Amino acid sequence: MKINEIERDEMELAETYKMEGHVNKAIAEYEKLAERHPENVPVKISLANLYYLMGFISKAAEEYKKILKRKPRYGYALYRLGVMHYRAADFQ
Repeated sequence: MKINEIERDEMELAETYKMEGHVNKAIAEYEKLAERHPENVPVKISLANLYYLMGFISKAAEEYKKILKRKPRYGYALYRLGVMHYRAADFQ
């Protein structure tokens, strides 16, 4: 199995938890995935989005910033970070 196929299979459990409304379990799975595959941007985006959804704003921002360190022009991460700052009225 290629690494991408392995990652995709591992992500299915996290996605299943998310779709069934078990967000904390989904976060736990994505955290494990992010540790094992720190270069996987979709995993990091999903984790950041779930953090944001659950109100863990600083954790979400931290994940988006990690993505931007690897890919400084990644539009979605820039957008989400901007939205978070806008909603917090934090324009620094």
